[in-house]
Amino acid sequence: MKTATEVGGDYYDFDLAPEGTLTVAIGDATGHGIPAGTIVTATKSLFNILSREPDLETM
Repeated sequence: MKTATEVGGDYYDFDLAPEGTLTVAIGDATGHGIPAGTIVTATKSLFNILSREPDLETM
């Protein structure tokens, strides 16, 4: 296995909730390198937090 030499901005994630709902997120941050990687990291964290929120309207 080779290690990555660049950071990209491509993103996908999914979450299967306990009640069986599947949520899928697909994205592409503009550019490459640290700025794009930072945006993808923040997006993934936000997705994981919001996917566990049962009622988004209360936020």
